[in-house]
Amino acid sequence: MAPKPTEEEIDDLLYFARTGDKAEFNELKDELCQRDNLSEVELLEVARDQESGNGVLHMAAANGHSGILSRFSFLLRKALVNVRIQNSYANSANPSTLPPGPKIQQC
Repeated sequence: MAPKPTEEEIDDLLYFARTGDKAEFNELKDELCQRDNLSEVELLEVARDQESGNGVLHMAAANGHSGILSRFSFLLRKALVNVRIQNSYANSANPSTLPPGPKIQQC
């Protein structure tokens, strides 16, 4: 079984998404995807706050960090996946209104 990101790593990823630190976010995202053999979309599914259910999309969207949002909104649209992006308060980070993102790139 592949290792999973630790709670501390998930907290760091969520923090970088919330503060819009794209360089640190991308560095940790790439490290986790490679180490844990996860796609970026799979990382979205596991990188959630345990209490609130908020994920990377929620944190970035709530704080207006379009650089982080555009990457994942593009991936979600391109992959045509159904990622549960609703938190425990029934808030949804809807990426459908964002402009197209960059080309898909494997971790």
